[in-house]
Amino acid sequence: MKKMTLMLLAFLALPMVAFAGDCCADTTMKMDSMQMAGNEMMLGQQEIHGVTAMAHLKDVRQAMSEAGMTTTHHFMVMLHDQATDTNLDQGSVAVKVMLPSGQQLPAKKLMGMQGHFGADVTLATPGEYTFTVGSVLADGQKRVFTFKTVLPK
Repeated sequence: MKKMTLMLLAFLALPMVAFAGDCCADTTMKMDSMQMAGNEMMLGQQEIHGVTAMAHLKDVRQAMSEAGMTTTHHFMVMLHDQATDTNLDQGSVAVKVMLPSGQQLPAKKLMGMQGHFGADVTLATPGEYTFTVGSVLADGQKRVFTFKTVLPK
């Protein structure tokens, strides 16, 4: 399990190294989301009460349509405990998605899986999406993280 977590962290860190040199060179760069390797984008990270949340969105439209499904993306959030330097995958975590139209979808429970929480979502129209992630982890504290991204046409 630790080996898988380390591999996931290494995989997620590689694109950040590539962006590190350029992130400060252009002060007009929009930092709320970054395109990552392949069809995945980083939505950002936030720290609340000693837990850092890093969210990603992966386009799975092609694979899902081949399976006859309408799901377009896989939303995932990695929760990292700063005190113990470990990834958390136990607790109650859910996401609410605000569509570009302003409609908020009902909360969707995220499943804990190999160092992160995730669920499939349908983001069918271009525009700005807001992801509100609520969590109650083993320490009993409620934390709410917010991430935004714009999907192109």
